[in-house]
Amino acid sequence: MAPRTALVFALIAILALFATAGVGVYHAGVEQHWWQGPQACSGGAGLTGTLPDLSNLRVIRCDQAALRILGLSLAGWNALISLLIAGIALAAARRKGA
Repeated sequence: MAPRTALVFALIAILALFATAGVGVYHAGVEQHWWQGPQACSGGAGLTGTLPDLSNLRVIRCDQAALRILGLSLAGWNALISLLIAGIALAAARRKGA
């Protein structure tokens, strides 16, 4: 693969990591109640009885963290790790591009 093509793919991956970090920050903010999440998972919207009958399923709320590790939810860890990997990849891409 040509070095320029590899750099383009690396930059696309870096952008995807930043987007993933953004989603993680948004979700962590919803869990911390810093802002309102979507009504479908945080507003108590119920399920309707359709085929198959989904009315007996438990709705998992997106404004409550399912698990916290060292005080940070999985969404928070996602944001943190994605930003870390994006930073490392960006530094590597700059070094290779220079």
